[in-house]
Amino acid sequence: MKHYRFSHLCLVLSMLVIFAGFLNACGIKGLPVPPRRYRPPAVTDLTYKIEGETLRLTWNVPSGTEQEKVNPTGCAVYRSVRPVSDADCKNCPAPYKKVADVPVQRGGSDGKPAGKLHYSEPLVGGFDYAFKVTCYTDNEIFGEDSNIVNFKY
Repeated sequence: MKHYRFSHLCLVLSMLVIFAGFLNACGIKGLPVPPRRYRPPAVTDLTYKIEGETLRLTWNVPSGTEQEKVNPTGCAVYRSVRPVSDADCKNCPAPYKKVADVPVQRGGSDGKPAGKLHYSEPLVGGFDYAFKVTCYTDNEIFGEDSNIVNFKY
């Protein structure tokens, strides 16, 4: 009879250990993790030149690293326009609006961007202008904003 109790006790303890192991793996999946998407690099050399009443923005297309293999297919140009009287508000956010898409031209067999990109538009006097550029891929994955060019005209 004692042998029966001991084997019964071993069986119950074994079952508890196995059951405790299942408690650690609750069977509930974690949150889904999206696949890693590399973003195109940011433009760092956005410059402007005013010729008469026309603004001309110029920048180089940044290339992605070899590891990321992400090269932009286009750049979106954003503009903020405020009256000069409102431009002194340092804490007011600049309301940017997309004004253009500039496609990236590829040159040669290596597929690297060909030269600089440009954007031009006429200016109206009495306003504070700010521009920035954001590159994107063909999958519409946007990179970080470029440096901002700001001027009063």
